Amino acid sequence: TSREFRNCIQSLIERQAILCHEHRATNNKIALEYSLNPVLAGIDIS
Repeated sequence: TSREFRNCIQSLIERQAILCHEHRATNNKIALEYSLNPVLAGIDIS
């Protein structure tokens, strides 16, 4: 569900695993974009 997704994303943000970027989209709405923390990008978790 969308609530579970938001909880998961919030948890990743709190753990600094992902970074949240916000910017103004059309009609002056705020758009959120997420990216992996660059420090974690080189880690192989397999």
